[in-house]
Amino acid sequence: MTEEGPASAPEVSVRRGVILVFAVALGLTVLLAAPLMLAPSERLFGSRASLPREDPNRDALTVIDQFRTGQVPGLHLQPLTDLPGRALARLMGPVAAYSVLTLATFPLSAAAAYLLARYVLRTHLGAMVAGLAYAFLPFHVAHAAGHLHIAQTQWLPLYLLALWRCAGRISAGPRCCSPRPPPWASRASTWGSSPPS
Repeated sequence: MTEEGPASAPEVSVRRGVILVFAVALGLTVLLAAPLMLAPSERLFGSRASLPREDPNRDALTVIDQFRTGQVPGLHLQPLTDLPGRALARLMGPVAAYSVLTLATFPLSAAAAYLLARYVLRTHLGAMVAGLAYAFLPFHVAHAAGHLHIAQTQWLPLYLLALWRCAGRISAGPRCCSPRPPPWASRASTWGSSPPS
């Protein structure tokens, strides 16, 4: 007769884990942004200190104006943020669109970091903690209060996951592990995505 240890719970599937961490982060985001939820077309995430009147580069107001007008200078276009922002601005107004895109970064970042951590750690609980910790890092919370494009932190874990998986494929050869980012990475931001000269 063999001696068995205590029955362990079956590991949560990656799909269910992503859904769970997204839902938890969404709930925490709603709690964090409760005052904003009362007047989404009039308020922004963060405090008044994040938009001082004397700051000529009030990024949030510039981006909101770009959503309102649909005009973004070519070199400054960040397609995965600006194009959805324009579309949402037509439906709900530019301030609410800015807020939706800002607040969406928290659950999206949690889900992306969960995927990376799950791949590396191969455990649901560790990936859940990593995803939530990453989503609510002080850097992210601080920049979400006024710098929408910098707050798009969900792309970094996805890029690292792709790089890690690619590096693990020996048969892929040097093309896979090139220092150049994959083509889809340049869709998040056009800054620095032009080919080297």
